[in-house]
Amino acid sequence: MKILGLVGSPRKEKGRTYEVVSRVLEGAAEKQAEVELIFLADKNLEPCIHCDFDCFSELQCKQNKGSKVFFEQIGEADGLVLGAPVYIWQSNSLTISFIEKMRLRCGPWDRDIDNHRSALGIAVAGGTGTGVFPALKSLYAFFNLWKFNPLKPLPVTRFNFNSALRTAEENGKKMGNNKIKNISRTAEIMAYYDELKFLNYTGMDEFRWLAEKIIENLESNNQGSPKRLKKYKDQINLGNSLLEKDSRIEAVQEFMSVYKKSRKLWEEKN
Repeated sequence: MKILGLVGSPRKEKGRTYEVVSRVLEGAAEKQAEVELIFLADKNLEPCIHCDFDCFSELQCKQNKGSKVFFEQIGEADGLVLGAPVYIWQSNSLTISFIEKMRLRCGPWDRDIDNHRSALGIAVAGGTGTGVFPALKSLYAFFNLWKFNPLKPLPVTRFNFNSALRTAEENGKKMGNNKIKNISRTAEIMAYYDELKFLNYTGMDEFRWLAEKIIENLESNNQGSPKRLKKYKDQINLGNSLLEKDSRIEAVQEFMSVYKKSRKLWEEKN
């Protein structure tokens, strides 16, 4: 069993993306899996220029020397961990360049060759934490195209970083044990991806989720008065009630408001 971790951050070892991907690999290694970590920044990936080279058949990029060896390396792994930092509410360009260029022998969704590899996507949003779900959607669209058997997406922010590290390690153990749902039929794969948590999250859902994670973090670290945190929770409940009444704009306003207030408190305490 071999698990390959790809770090899409140009900051390499200095970034949070590296920390989380490394933790997944540590979990896999604990279950006796062979692990390897690769920095996409070392692969000199350039954006696709649509040069009309038959890369899907040749399994390489004509513009990137050494790409065939790199893609074969991915094809030889039993599991893939792809970590991307969030830039401007989406996966960063380095990760997207990899997604555009990677080719596997099994072919994409319209070819009847199974891909039994597992895959875990990790999006890491610093600063505000926003944009983490649009970034995850791009990673999982890539996994879906190439028929990977996915684990639940892992959103990572400053506000849930420690719990995300624990989740990352547990996911690594699952990959190392090969305890991943194996899907083969294309229709089943598509249906399974459609049901994965977080992939149908809207911008509104993201602000609500972020507020919830910030409040959980404040509570677990005994930061902020219980009365103040209860007010934040009540505001989330108010937003949920407004949604039930089809008052979506008002609900979004409540979720954004409580996110801003709870984030301000978190930053004061941290």
